[in-house]
Amino acid sequence: MKQRLRWKHGRFETFYEFHDLFFSSRPGHNRILSFIILPLAVFSDLQLFLEPFFLIFLYVYSYLVQDFSSFISGIFVVGSMFFVQIFFDNSKRQHPSFYLLAPIGWLLFYVSTVVECNALMKSFWALLRGEHLKWQRWKRHGVLNS
Repeated sequence: MKQRLRWKHGRFETFYEFHDLFFSSRPGHNRILSFIILPLAVFSDLQLFLEPFFLIFLYVYSYLVQDFSSFISGIFVVGSMFFVQIFFDNSKRQHPSFYLLAPIGWLLFYVSTVVECNALMKSFWALLRGEHLKWQRWKRHGVLNS
């Protein structure tokens, strides 16, 4: 979680430092970066911020109307994605029983959402308060040849 926090914090600092790149039509600026990649990066953070609210709404709505088809379809889609990824992973062949774990892959999305959203909120509030993260300073030593 600390690493995700550092990544998000650094990302926000970079957005702030290079804010003039957003939607820039200057000759030296890359238009794909300015008009597509950077806005999509901000949009993905906005989507991540709103995702818990959408999930709570989905849970409450599904419970009230007693329609759980969205959950079943979500489990099916995410489970299928995990199955395809495991099946086509050429780096190592998995044990056949490993494929049975694919349907619970949707739980990993919830876990990663909690971690990412936590990092997003903490880094956003830290930037609003003007706080800076303390980066680790490792003292490195070379290896002596004997």
